[in-house]
Amino acid sequence: MSESLEVFIASLEGDQKFDYFVCGVAGALFAYIGQTYTPHKIELSISLFEPASLILLALAFFAGLHRIQTVNVISRINHKVLRAHEEAARLTEQMASGGTIHYPMGGQILDRSSAEAFVDKRLKSALRMESKLLAQGKRSERLYKTRDRLLLCGFVAIFFSKVLQPYASAPSFSKAPQATETRTVSEDQTKAPPVKAEKQSPLVHP
Repeated sequence: MSESLEVFIASLEGDQKFDYFVCGVAGALFAYIGQTYTPHKIELSISLFEPASLILLALAFFAGLHRIQTVNVISRINHKVLRAHEEAARLTEQMASGGTIHYPMGGQILDRSSAEAFVDKRLKSALRMESKLLAQGKRSERLYKTRDRLLLCGFVAIFFSKVLQPYASAPSFSKAPQATETRTVSEDQTKAPPVKAEKQSPLVHP
């Protein structure tokens, strides 16, 4: 194994471990916050940061999963491309040496025209797969950036939900009600004047 291939394999393994680690972090944070989260009516206030962080972490987790799937697809396509080039190169060397040409897969003997057709077919197949490989590489790069941005926004939302939480429970200061003017009534007005009892004339019995 060449030194460049060893470096490439080590780099690929490091990227895969990092992708799994980021997905694990996003999933663990989502599970932890989901356990402590109390559902409530969503309003445009400080309490909005906590459900927003859950949404961002979930999106980051799924973006990370799609990134891992895309990397696996790239690895399979890359393997097919390399295999096609190796088979074409092996047949080309056999034709250049002027010896017997063997089919790469089964080992049967091929004539020169069949070998040239096979090489041309494998090179065209590799070219088509390389275009797919380029498209998957761009998709993987987009998912990589999307996952990291969503995760960063989720961290920011978690930070603000914890830092600003005391302000959400602080008592609101409302304006004191204006004192209503009351009219005082003097004791002379409240006290009614005494009513003098009239003397009743004695009853006269017949």
